[in-house]
Amino acid sequence: VEPEDVCFLQQVMYGCVRYRRLLKIMTSSLFFKHSGETQRSDATLYTVLGYLALLRLSELGFDDFKAIVLSQERHAITVFLRFLFDADTLRVWLRPEWMKHYEPSFVEDELVGKALTFAPQVQGVVRVLEGQAAAEASKRDEEAAALKALAEGRGGKGECTVPEPFNLTAPKARLLPPPEETIPIGFKPTPVPPTTYVEPKRDREELERRKDQNRIELRAKYSDPKVQPFRLKTLERPSTFEK
Repeated sequence: VEPEDVCFLQQVMYGCVRYRRLLKIMTSSLFFKHSGETQRSDATLYTVLGYLALLRLSELGFDDFKAIVLSQERHAITVFLRFLFDADTLRVWLRPEWMKHYEPSFVEDELVGKALTFAPQVQGVVRVLEGQAAAEASKRDEEAAALKALAEGRGGKGECTVPEPFNLTAPKARLLPPPEETIPIGFKPTPVPPTTYVEPKRDREELERRKDQNRIELRAKYSDPKVQPFRLKTLERPSTFEK
């Protein structure tokens, strides 16, 4: 690494720390205004590029700044340049917040004024980036359409893959060996007697006779006044419901 590069990196690091409040206002406004197009993980990238664009662009030179910008991810850089070098963003979004912490002359002359000076050149870089993005998107669409046509047999040389069955060896059926000795059956089961599933008539008659006798005994028992339920006087009093 060249000593000049090391010195430049140290100056950038020092500048980002020194102007961290100014750069924090810029990145917060960027994430708020373009929340659907930016990622919080790019905060460090936006901080460094914001320092270079706002405070070192005149010293660095636009060609070197352009080379640094074009070396980064295209979509993130496009959103950043459109945001920072826009007159409405600088005057409405950033200038009022910067003036709360810095001198108005510094904000107006060094930050907003110099940024607007490079705005036409930055817009040219933005158009180049947008053109490259559109060309890549068109190329991806063409490749996807070609792959789809090939899969449907509408593209290429008209050749398609013909599946062939695997040449597998058919397994041979295994024969069970005959038993070495026969297990003898040493008993003969006794058949179930036919009376097992037939209910004896005599037992059925005896059961009915016992049921009838139990009914007679229960009726005689509860007919005796001694076993009747208690008679409460409160039940014999007239109630308002009867009236």
